[in-house]
Amino acid sequence: MEIQIFNNALKNIWYYQPNELKPVSQQIDAGLQQKMLSVFSLGDYYTYVFNIKSMQFSHLSHTIKQVLGWEAEEFTPLFAMEHMHPDDRTWFMNAENAVVNFYSQLAPEDFFNYKVRYDYRLQKKNGDYARILHQVVVINYSTNGAILDTLGLHTDISHLKATNSRNLSFVGLNGKESFLDYPVEDISYSIEKNFFSKREREILSFLWEGRETKEIANLLFVSAETVDTHRRNMLKKAEVVNTIALIRYALSIGEL
Repeated sequence: MEIQIFNNALKNIWYYQPNELKPVSQQIDAGLQQKMLSVFSLGDYYTYVFNIKSMQFSHLSHTIKQVLGWEAEEFTPLFAMEHMHPDDRTWFMNAENAVVNFYSQLAPEDFFNYKVRYDYRLQKKNGDYARILHQVVVINYSTNGAILDTLGLHTDISHLKATNSRNLSFVGLNGKESFLDYPVEDISYSIEKNFFSKREREILSFLWEGRETKEIANLLFVSAETVDTHRRNMLKKAEVVNTIALIRYALSIGEL
């Protein structure tokens, strides 16, 4: 999957909360991290705290250098996505979509009672790939039930698992039932083929023909302001700064 589509798809999957969020607690339970570390320690590991609203690590342990060779300061979420094995990006996206769907069905007080578990490959600084066991628990959520922060544990299990068999599990904590080999829907086709909405693609096709905003508005029987709003949204979605770059991007992903 092309990295820009992948990155934008993850933003849409993860960032589903409203803008105004009041956390239940801003305190991270230190005992929870130690409890999580004791669950799986059959290889080198590093930990991180991921803030969903900013889509950034608020903490990343320096032991990442032992696992992947990278310095903690250079390893951002975007850097991790860029260094994920290309064959695993679609799996990661599909798994994360399933994770969000799973938690959306839980009462907020049950968020702390499950651990997410699956694996994928990340590239090390020396160019090799390490198979990473990805384990995550929720550590903070808002008063309206939106997940704010997660604690992740990444363990190198390359010496334990050589095959690329894939499964997602939700491990029950505090006596809760576990859900092993949880079903994961493939959403990659719909994301790649429908990156822009039908109306956005209509406007794109007119922009490609060199038509001006007022002309496009007349052809679509909408206001010029509506056309400009769609264009701004597409620029933001594609992470480009002008119409020419937008058209090039749309062509590169087959949306024109």
